[in-house]
Amino acid sequence: GLWCDPNYGWWLVKDGTIAFDYTGLWNDPNCGWWLIAGGQICWDYTGLYYDANVGWWLIGNGTICWDYTGLWNDPNYGWWLIGGGHLCDDYNGLWNDPNVGWWLINNGTINWGYTGGYDEFGSTWNIVNGQLIF
Repeated sequence: GLWCDPNYGWWLVKDGTIAFDYTGLWNDPNCGWWLIAGGQICWDYTGLYYDANVGWWLIGNGTICWDYTGLWNDPNYGWWLIGGGHLCDDYNGLWNDPNVGWWLINNGTINWGYTGGYDEFGSTWNIVNGQLIF
C-alpha cells in the first residue's frame, strides 16, 4: 500500500519494499486512487492518463478527479468529455459544457470536422466545425 516517510514523501510499498518499478494508477484501500511513477505519488501531474488496467482518467495533483464532469482540453491529447473523472470514449451526441458551450461529441471527443445538420432531442441542429450554432 501507500506509505509516507516524513523526509522522503509518499511511496508505494509492495511485499515490504518500495516498488520502484511500478508506474500506473494504484488504488489504496485507505488512501484512494493515485498516479504512481517509479514507486512515488506524482503530486505534480494534472491531465489525462491512460492505465492499461483501468483505462483513461483525468488526474489532478496525482489523484483521480472523481468530481469532474465536462469537457477537458488536455495539452497532449486535445478535447475530451470526462464523466466523474473517467474519459467517456463511448459518448456520441451533443454535449453542453457550461464553460465552453454546446459541441458535437463522437467517441468522447469533439468532432471538429463536422459541419451540417444534426438530429437530436427531437430537432435538427446546425453544427459548424463541431460546435452547435444557435
